[in-house]
Amino acid sequence: MATLYLTEQQALVKKDGDTLLVSLPADKATGRPKKDVRVPLMKIDRVVVQGNATLTSPAIAALMERRAEITFLDLYGRYQGHLTPAFSKNGQLRLAQTAAHVDPARQVALARAFVLGKAANMRTMLLRANRKRENEALATARTEAAKIIASARADIQKDLDAATAKADAEISAKAAESEKRISEIRAGALEAVEAVAKDTARELVAALGGTADAKSVTAAVAARLKG
Repeated sequence: MATLYLTEQQALVKKDGDTLLVSLPADKATGRPKKDVRVPLMKIDRVVVQGNATLTSPAIAALMERRAEITFLDLYGRYQGHLTPAFSKNGQLRLAQTAAHVDPARQVALARAFVLGKAANMRTMLLRANRKRENEALATARTEAAKIIASARADIQKDLDAATAKADAEISAKAAESEKRISEIRAGALEAVEAVAKDTARELVAALGGTADAKSVTAAVAARLKG
């Protein structure tokens, strides 16, 4: 799934079957002729409209049906608002969202991911803007954005590695505790079986009219358990 960015001014988006037909006007400055681009609806999970572009009602309805959000930015990339489909009735999803909301560690991880995404989007916009202008200031800003992204990714990876190591250590400790407990249960069960076997042996010998000393009973039971 991908995000469809509408950055060409005066673009018109219409629904055509299972696709969105994006009509781009001619660009007199570059000599580019008018052209149409088809984008399969199934590949779109979000649309970002920057500046003056038009989506028809059928196109918007098709996107809402496929649960694809539409975000509107002004010409300079400032957020203005968005359209979103009806909320999901998935109870497990709501519980997971609430759990993330009250977990400080996940709050920080999500915040970092948001900042990383914002920086990545800014870098993409700078790249696109500088294709025509070749402005040195934009190139410098793009480089700085790349540094921010690399630093954020390194921090996220570091935290992820630490969390993974902690989880591995906790799992190992719990596994060792479980093995210890299982060994104790086995030892206790063996002792119980041995005691029952001794009592049973004595009762059988007595029922047959014989006698057996404790040493002989213990030796016989031990031999039987080993065999």
